[in-house]
Amino acid sequence: MAASLGAMDEGQFCDAFFHVKPTPEAGVSATCCLRAPAGCCSGKTTALVAHLVDARGALAYGEVYVNVSQRDHAEDLLMRDARLLAAAEAAGVDTTLRVWLTVQPCHFSSGDDSRSCSLGLLRWHARALAPRGVRALRIKAAYPYRAHWEPALMSDEDLAQLGRRAWGGGGGRRCGPASRADAIARAHALLRSAREGTRLLVSSEGAGVTLDAFTSRDDWDELVRICCTESAARRWAERAPPFGAATLEARARMDAFTQSVFDGFRGGVTAGAAGAADEPARAADSSAG
Repeated sequence: MAASLGAMDEGQFCDAFFHVKPTPEAGVSATCCLRAPAGCCSGKTTALVAHLVDARGALAYGEVYVNVSQRDHAEDLLMRDARLLAAAEAAGVDTTLRVWLTVQPCHFSSGDDSRSCSLGLLRWHARALAPRGVRALRIKAAYPYRAHWEPALMSDEDLAQLGRRAWGGGGGRRCGPASRADAIARAHALLRSAREGTRLLVSSEGAGVTLDAFTSRDDWDELVRICCTESAARRWAERAPPFGAATLEARARMDAFTQSVFDGFRGGVTAGAAGAADEPARAADSSAG
């Protein structure tokens, strides 16, 4: 299903994009723009904002998609949007599809390891977008998806929990590997796939597809302008609570780390994790690209 542009309040925006998960590799703890009595968002929503801009930079089409179940990833909703393709045809040649994502697209690395949103987007761009004049697909992700996890720094229990988490192709929970050894082996396969998917996307610029983090405050300013209510956008512009200095600084550290992960794969080097003693129980992460 598609959500409405310009309708997110502070809590919805944090849940969809801004929330910082505990990430010891980045040197940040969990940071949420919300505080009691509102509480903290779950940080589990996967949202995708798409803007098709023409050769002059004018908006030809815009939409926001939010996954509401394991059955559909946000990328699936984007790729099924016939109105977007019609807008691309009407906009003419040399257009660009700009995408902002909660988390980078998966690649046989989620609970449903039969799916790759990374391959899906690459093939969709070649098959459906490029023939309609879309020159580039520019993806910005607020968080890496498992590509930064180092198995050597994870306990066997964490790996076993990760390997046992499984979802069927129809979106329902299914049983993962029964034995601990098989679950650990599956976890290693998931993490290898996550790294390969990252490498695949960051090496596809020649095909017109790029993957980057939110590399400047301008990225966030634009996303707030697109997604948020007037009240939330005003508080953001004023750097007023809940978007205070400490929260913004933590988010900036997370963005710099995410970009370093992606850049590490451009050079064919897996970005390393820091501090085995600080590694959290990774199997608790249920988000998917």
